Amino acid sequence: IGILGVALLILRIYPLLVHLLRWATGRAPGIIWRLALQRLSRSTVDYVPLMLLLAVTLSLGVYSATTARTLAVNLEDTIRYEIRADMSTVEEWVDPEGFDTTIREPPFYERTEIPGVLSAARVFRGRADLRRPERWSRRLNAQMMAIEPYEFAKTAWYRNDFGVGDFVDYLRIMSEHREGIIVAAPIFRQAELELGEPLIVTYSGQEIPVYVVGYIDFWPGIDPYDRPFFIMNIEHFQDYTVLEPYQVWYDLEPGTAIDEVIDGLTSLGVYVTKYRDAESEILAMKREPYRMGFFGMLGLGFISAAIVTTLGFFLHTFFSLRRRTVQFGALRSMGLMPIQLVALLAVELVFTVGAGIALGFGLGIGAASVFLPFLQYRTADLQAAPPFILVMSRGDIYLSLIVMGALFVAAIGVLSVLLSRLKIHQAIKLGEEA
Repeated sequence: IGILGVALLILRIYPLLVHLLRWATGRAPGIIWRLALQRLSRSTVDYVPLMLLLAVTLSLGVYSATTARTLAVNLEDTIRYEIRADMSTVEEWVDPEGFDTTIREPPFYERTEIPGVLSAARVFRGRADLRRPERWSRRLNAQMMAIEPYEFAKTAWYRNDFGVGDFVDYLRIMSEHREGIIVAAPIFRQAELELGEPLIVTYSGQEIPVYVVGYIDFWPGIDPYDRPFFIMNIEHFQDYTVLEPYQVWYDLEPGTAIDEVIDGLTSLGVYVTKYRDAESEILAMKREPYRMGFFGMLGLGFISAAIVTTLGFFLHTFFSLRRRTVQFGALRSMGLMPIQLVALLAVELVFTVGAGIALGFGLGIGAASVFLPFLQYRTADLQAAPPFILVMSRGDIYLSLIVMGALFVAAIGVLSVLLSRLKIHQAIKLGEEA
């Protein structure tokens, strides 16, 4: 209803714009331009139904495509946010079937030498208490993640809307400040912390001195609505605690078999007890019947809009050509060349069909900008992580423009053939038009 109302309003103004353009270019050289604008200014009502059809169907098609793209990207981002990389593993350094229970940390760099592994990152997760250095200060039990910033930047999945700055800048600050931590934004605000303020992390009874270097709203793999969190440097963490197995996140080459990576880890003395694969989970999500049906419905809406627009475009062009046969014959008898008739029709189509297409794309993008944020607000109420984002793919819009441009060129080609076969002596006869 909104799209239809705005389209009707703009089409009310369109005849006035045509008259204004005709008046402004009344002394412009060339007969084609003046004939086209004269025809449009006198018969604008004839083109309004076609322009309305183009505007409404194309705008609904663009809106459906944008909605599908937005939901698809956010569903994939949710999975990547949970898994954090192409693959995440929980590892043990002791053979579950062996008798030697001594924990030995395998050289970490050997993991990146496994075929298909581009990079790997050490990640230790646990619960820890966070407090100010005062003896009786209040302790805050929070989620802790210890990382190596350089490895994390090369491996982890992230978006730059997780905090107030670029995500890579957070990792750069952590690499420059080995004892620095990044805290959840609610902690920073509620506790009235300051950058550089010293804090104490208590893990398994061991106190670790740190200081605040930043704050952030979301972090890959952490649900900020579960409980507060903070991020620290894993090397600084290991300086104060006993050695414990950590998670490892992997960035893999496209098409890498997960089983081959796990076999390679086993040969290094690393035993994977649990893993998650982002690509396989995304593929399973895409094959979910409910999702396939919903996105199929959106895709069907876009295809239906394109078919209706195409049929309306060709039918209007065909009947318009038949109705104006006598006029074209008269113009030819007065000396206009066939190429000039084609140019005349091209100008008319640009000002009518082209305007309808431009209006349709504009209304579709506008409708997506107005109505899709309601999904964003709803997911914010549901406390979704990562935050819901609007996605307007230029590729979808460009593809639609290419399709419509191809139809426009095809129509010009068909009209050119028909006009080249027009016989003046048959078109102009007494009583022919009646």
